[in-house]
Amino acid sequence: MWGLLHKTQTRNIFEKATSINAEKVKEANLLRQIEAAESHSRLAVGIEAIWEAAKQKKGNLLIGEKQYLFPAQSGKQSKATVVLPAAGSTKLPFAVAVDSTIAIVLQEGGTIEFVENGLLKKYHHMVLIHQD
Repeated sequence: MWGLLHKTQTRNIFEKATSINAEKVKEANLLRQIEAAESHSRLAVGIEAIWEAAKQKKGNLLIGEKQYLFPAQSGKQSKATVVLPAAGSTKLPFAVAVDSTIAIVLQEGGTIEFVENGLLKKYHHMVLIHQD
């Protein structure tokens, strides 16, 4: 019994460690892509700039922090509003603006990736890598 239990526990620990390492490698790769896009002026930062680039059908890869892209998961209902470019002076709830941006990027064939919270703090928690 101990041998079987020990093998199962070892396999579970290995699978968890492998999953964590794979996530870190993915995040490091995404950060390199962000830096490369920034150096080539192909990076939109912040919801307003991202939404504008997405509306212009330029969005290739939207990267955001998990709780930023899904704020309702944090258990707090944000009352923040955003006025998006080309949407007139209409104020949208922040979550609606984020959801709309995600939908536009996906409709145009873009990809969405999520990273751990805090990883994109200097980029206002969300970026869009776009084509010229």
